[in-house]
Amino acid sequence: MKTVGQFLKEARTTKNMSLPSISRTTRIKEKFLLNIESCNWSALPPFTTTQGFTRSFAKVVGADPEVAAALLRRDFPGLVAPTRSSEMSLS
Repeated sequence: MKTVGQFLKEARTTKNMSLPSISRTTRIKEKFLLNIESCNWSALPPFTTTQGFTRSFAKVVGADPEVAAALLRRDFPGLVAPTRSSEMSLS
């Protein structure tokens, strides 16, 4: 199973794009793009900001932003999907 970083790096290398060129296009610092590719979560901003970065990165390299966002939700530490029991207790 690929990580979000592997997914984006593969799309980037397939298009023969460099991180500096993606950084210029998206206006996202190159260090953040590199940390997304390497899944270095501690060096990234909070989830919502990282999710925006990930979607922009995916669009530029021709990858599906929805798939990238789903992979990020799966990979990002500390995110917990709601369970049926927690959904029922909110009713």
